[in-house]
Amino acid sequence: MKIKYRKNENWGMLSFRTIDIDGIEELIREKILEKETQDIDILDVKIEIDDDVYIVHVFYAREVDE
Repeated sequence: MKIKYRKNENWGMLSFRTIDIDGIEELIREKILEKETQDIDILDVKIEIDDDVYIVHVFYAREVDE
């Protein structure tokens, strides 16, 4: 499974492909925990379908120390 990942100081974006979206919330949580060490708030999740494969895009806000 190829994972695309981008982030800056305030936000992050994670994209991955999967063939099954059962339990997608847990899968999203696992993928974010692999990349982030601080608390995040999920802002939006977009799911596309391409030839029986689901492409999941997760946009989230990162906590910023002030």
